[in-house]
Amino acid sequence: MANVAVFVAGLVPSFESLIFENGALFSSLTLSGESYRLFTSAFMHGSPMHLLFNMYALYILGPGLELRVGSAPFASLYVGSALAGGTLFVLMNGGVAVGASGAIFGLFGAYLVIAYERRNTPIGNAQLRSIVAILGLNAAIGFIVPNVAWEGHLGGFLAGVVIAAIWSWRKQTPRDMVLTGVIVAIAAIIGVIV
Repeated sequence: MANVAVFVAGLVPSFESLIFENGALFSSLTLSGESYRLFTSAFMHGSPMHLLFNMYALYILGPGLELRVGSAPFASLYVGSALAGGTLFVLMNGGVAVGASGAIFGLFGAYLVIAYERRNTPIGNAQLRSIVAILGLNAAIGFIVPNVAWEGHLGGFLAGVVIAAIWSWRKQTPRDMVLTGVIVAIAAIIGVIV
């Protein structure tokens, strides 16, 4: 809902430039101390199609994953992946970005770990093949379609894999799962501060 609300608010002419100038992920400003942009930019989208693709992916991936791990761990995964995606973009690109794609790719990364763990079951094997195909398609789109922040996708994906792997490797309580996501988020913020 936050993504849609920010997009709708940005349609109001007096808010459009205010939201963009104060929330978008400008690499230079982020590296100059405005690290909050790693968070705010993840709720902004450049076009209706950009918003639609990300919200559809969230609709498909989110509920099942949230049901599996719980709301608080899911939120920490989402935010940690968004921040990690933004950090990698800032460190590698130097441009401007908006969008929830880093967070969405974090969910893909978590699903990949879950499917890999269940690869010896018929459902797990099918999920693994499906998620690998979807990731391959999205990776190709990131290099074919102009203005796609593939660095943000990659950073979010890697964060999702790391978070889910830690969850899996060491069976954790929901509180520990949240802490894992928070640690990744803090590491991402430190990555642009240092």
